[in-house]
Amino acid sequence: MSMESAGMVPPPPYLQEPGDRPNTTWSDWETRFTTFLTAIGAAAYSAARRKALLLHCVGAEAHRVYRSQPTVTKEEGEDEDDTTLRQLRLFYTPQVNVVVERFNFRQRSQRLGKTTAEYVAALHGLAKHCKFGVLLEELIRDQVVEKTVHPILRERFLRNKDLTLTTLLQQVEAFEISIRGSKMLEASDSLSAGAPVQVATLGTAQEPELQEACVMMANSSQRGNNSTSLRTCFNCGETGHLSRSVQCLAKGSVLP
Repeated sequence: MSMESAGMVPPPPYLQEPGDRPNTTWSDWETRFTTFLTAIGAAAYSAARRKALLLHCVGAEAHRVYRSQPTVTKEEGEDEDDTTLRQLRLFYTPQVNVVVERFNFRQRSQRLGKTTAEYVAALHGLAKHCKFGVLLEELIRDQVVEKTVHPILRERFLRNKDLTLTTLLQQVEAFEISIRGSKMLEASDSLSAGAPVQVATLGTAQEPELQEACVMMANSSQRGNNSTSLRTCFNCGETGHLSRSVQCLAKGSVLP
């Protein structure tokens, strides 16, 4: 069965062009490639065919580098493709400084907004090259106890001399679920209560147009109620002003 007919797609090349930088570590690429081999049933292929498949998938530049390197000695029990894979692994896997790897592990704190399960997953990734061996889960447990964002749980953890990583994760999960439920309930109560209503105060500096309109209405009302506007001038006979007003055109004369 061909790769196309099986619907299987190989991983992207590890290194295709000269000068390129790999988009992933060699360890991750090798894991994806071996998974691909299993998916297509490559165990039934000959060793030469599996080697050809490896050199095809790894990319043109990685293939060129492989050809330029001295061939490593085949170990007992290795097939041809196993030796090729080991040679590529030795070339593309950098030397690990365990001191640096462990320092980075110890410096990693739990970040706000991340669950403890996500934090533990990150610690597992950082511990990959720390060579903790059988102490791995205990050291991750200790790191969570020290760096947790839940101080109230830290006190509970420290009182439990038989605490395991599994037990810790169970307790934290229940605690974090209760926190999320409480926050959702508070948000729901806030929406049910409704937002506070803002009432504008008449005549405040925030409402100048409204204040001006009110002043104009007041002035208009005062003018409408002014008794002078209803009186008749003795000079000209017009209403709206008195005989002594400057508005009178017949000021100084007397009506016939």
